[in-house]
Amino acid sequence: PTPTATPETTATPTATATPTPTAESQTYVVQPGDTLFMIASLFASDPSQIESLANAIAVANGITDPATIQVGQELIIPSQ
Repeated sequence: PTPTATPETTATPTATATPTPTAESQTYVVQPGDTLFMIASLFASDPSQIESLANAIAVANGITDPATIQVGQELIIPSQ
């Protein structure tokens, strides 16, 4: 008998957009009435950092529209 080759398929890893918390980050569960700025104010060490932290929270969590955060959603809070 003549040997025949068996085709092999290799799984290709896929990238994910899910942020991974680092040892320096924290998490926060969105409460009723929360906004990104209000959440950022809880974690900012200086009031002048609230806006930049709110933007960092949006980026870390893939939020393009701050109005879309949901009660119960767990957000990654990046370290400053």
